[in-house]
Amino acid sequence: MYHGSHTDNLPRDEKGKFRWRDVVLSVIVLGCLIGCHGCTGGGDGGSTGGDTPEAGSSDSAADGFAPPKTAADHNLDIPMVEYKWDPQAGDPSVPAELGGPGFTGEGWQTNMKFPALGSAKAVKGGSLSQSMPDWPATLRMAGKDWNTEVNYFINDTCYEQLVGIHPTTLEYLPELATHWQISEDRMTYRFRINPKARFSDGSEVTTADVIATFKLHMDETLLSPSSILVYSKLHEPVALSKYILEVKVKSNNWRNFVYFGAGLSIFPAKEASIKGSEYLDKYQFSYTANTGPYSVKPEGIDRGKSVSITRRHDWWDKDNPAWAGMWNIDTFKWVVVKSRDLAFEKIKKGEIDYFFVLKLQLWDEEILKLDSVSRGLLIPRKFYTDAPHGVRGLAINMNRAPLDDRRVRLALAHLLDRETVCKKIYGGHTQPFASYYPGGQYANPANKQVEYDEFRAVELLEEAGWTQKGPDGIRTKSGQRLSLSITYGLKMHERFLTVYKEACGRAGVEVNLEFLTPASRWKHRQQKKYDMSYTG
Repeated sequence: MYHGSHTDNLPRDEKGKFRWRDVVLSVIVLGCLIGCHGCTGGGDGGSTGGDTPEAGSSDSAADGFAPPKTAADHNLDIPMVEYKWDPQAGDPSVPAELGGPGFTGEGWQTNMKFPALGSAKAVKGGSLSQSMPDWPATLRMAGKDWNTEVNYFINDTCYEQLVGIHPTTLEYLPELATHWQISEDRMTYRFRINPKARFSDGSEVTTADVIATFKLHMDETLLSPSSILVYSKLHEPVALSKYILEVKVKSNNWRNFVYFGAGLSIFPAKEASIKGSEYLDKYQFSYTANTGPYSVKPEGIDRGKSVSITRRHDWWDKDNPAWAGMWNIDTFKWVVVKSRDLAFEKIKKGEIDYFFVLKLQLWDEEILKLDSVSRGLLIPRKFYTDAPHGVRGLAINMNRAPLDDRRVRLALAHLLDRETVCKKIYGGHTQPFASYYPGGQYANPANKQVEYDEFRAVELLEEAGWTQKGPDGIRTKSGQRLSLSITYGLKMHERFLTVYKEACGRAGVEVNLEFLTPASRWKHRQQKKYDMSYTG
C-alpha cells in the first residue's frame, strides 16, 4: 500500500542523502513543491529522513517562480576542479608500493578532475537555523535509533567515507582515500588512504580505523540488524599496510563497493574498538572524533531543545581546490519546534531561517502574499529535479492478526481511494504511483494495480471469515471486532487518513487514528507495536 512522488526536492547524492552544499544558501523559505506526487502525501515529519511535500506546483509563471523552459534561461556551465594530493606525504617507514611516500597510483583508479560541487562565488560565514519536530532518541552516528533526519545531516557534514559519489556524474571521488582498486573478478576491493587525513583530535586516519568501524557495525550488541545485513555481504577488511586496506566480498554486486567505500563513515579505532552495547551508552548524546568539515561541540548540544553543527577551521582538507565554494555556512542549528504551524510563525518572525513547505495552499494563499516576502526578507524558492523521490503510504504489520491474513490486507488496499484523494484533497496536483520505482528503469509496467473497490473489499473480508456485524456496523469474527489503528506523525495527514478511515468504516472495518511524535513512532515500528503506520 505504498505510494510516493516525483518531487522538486533538495539536492541529494546517489545514496539519497541531502547535498546541503548544493543548496542556494540565500534561501530562507524553500518552496519545495512537486509536479507529480503520490496521493498519500507526506512523510514522518523528520523521523526517518524527511517529509514528502503534500501538494504540487501549478507549473505556471503566475507566482514568478516557474522553472526554466530552456537552457538559455539558465547558465548550465559548470567549471571543472582538480583534487590535489601529495604523493610524498606519509610515514617514511611505509614503502611506496604499500601507500607510503612515493606512491604513484599506477594500476589504481582515482578521479582527480570533475565538475565543481560548489560555487567559487559563495561567501563563507553566517548561520542557518531550521526546525525539527522532536528531540531525537539519540545523537549517535550508529546503532539503535540513530536513523533520523538530523543525524543524517550531522553524518553528512561531520563524517567522511573512503570515497564520495559525485551527485551529477555519479562517478567515485577521492575522500579519505586518494585511490581505489576493484579486482578483475570484482570480488576484491582495495583502498589507499590519504596520509594527510586527520581526525578532529589531530590523530591520523589509518586502516586500523576502518577495520574498527566495520567491526563495530557488525557487533550484534549495537542493536542495528540493518547494518549487519548490509556489511555481512563482505568479509572483514584486512590491513595490507598503514594506508592500504583490502576487503573481499561474498558475491559480485556493484552495491557492495558503494556500501563499503561510500557508505561507511569512519570512526577512530581508539573510540570505536568497544562493544556495541558500550558504544550505545557512551555516545548516546555525544560523538567520536570526526574527519569532516564540521563538528558538534559538547556546548552545541542543548538537550531537548537544539543541536548546533559548527564549521571546522582545522579540517584537514579545507585548502583542497576540489572543494572550493563548499562548506560555507559557519553554523547549522536544528531547533525543536513540535508544531509545523508554530514553525511557520517562527520563520515569519525570523526566529528560524529555513522552512520546508509541504502544503500547496500555504504557498499560494499565504507565503507569496507575505509582506516579508515582498520586502525580500523571506525568499521563496522552488527546486526542480527529474529524479523520483521514493514511495510512502501505509505500512502493514503482518505479524499481527488479522493482518497476517492476505485477504484482509488486500481488502484494506482496495479501500484506499487514491484517485479521489489526489483530486479532492490535493487539488489534482498529484497522481497515484504504480511502482516502488516510479519513473525508473526498475519499474515493471506489467504489475497489476490494486484499484479502489469497496465491493471487492467486502468480498475478501467475508472470505476471510469476517461475516458478522455488530450494532455499530463493525465486522466481528469469533467475538472479535475488526478494529485496527493507524499511527501517523503530522497533523496535516489527518485529512487523507480520515477519508481512508471512512471508506474502511463503510466496509465494516474500524480504524482508529493515533498521532505520535516521530521518536515514538520510530520506537513503535522498531518494536512492531503497531497495526498500520503511515510512513515512507
